[in-house]
Amino acid sequence: MLHHTVDAIPLDLLGAKEVARGSVLATLQADTGVPLHVARARQLLHDALGRAAPVRYVARDAGIATETLTRAFQSAYHVSPKRYCHQARLFAAVLRLLSGKKIVETALEVGFNDVTRFYAQFRRLLGATPGMYAAIRKRQDVARERGR
Repeated sequence: MLHHTVDAIPLDLLGAKEVARGSVLATLQADTGVPLHVARARQLLHDALGRAAPVRYVARDAGIATETLTRAFQSAYHVSPKRYCHQARLFAAVLRLLSGKKIVETALEVGFNDVTRFYAQFRRLLGATPGMYAAIRKRQDVARERGR
């Protein structure tokens, strides 16, 4: 089982493969000392990332008000659940792009219905375009072919 904080999750290809094989979501160091219902909400948010309004969905499923979930989550993790979901979606996009998925397909799979917004948000958070991550995979595939 991998133990990473959200900010320390590696975005390089080797780290992405490690994350894909393990279960980052199961236990994060950031969950230490967090009330169980809030840690569980974090896990449920990952299950609901592809849904519209995952925070509302998880709050409704947990039987609490969205504002209550937001306050508890913000207090526990020092980030709003909405921002957390946004970052998790983009990290999931990185993993998909590094595994060879197409950009538009990736954007839709991780919950973006607007590809232009996906590009803008991706670049703002990661400092690179989705195409740059897709190119990493292509360069590695070409290098592998030449090595044969």
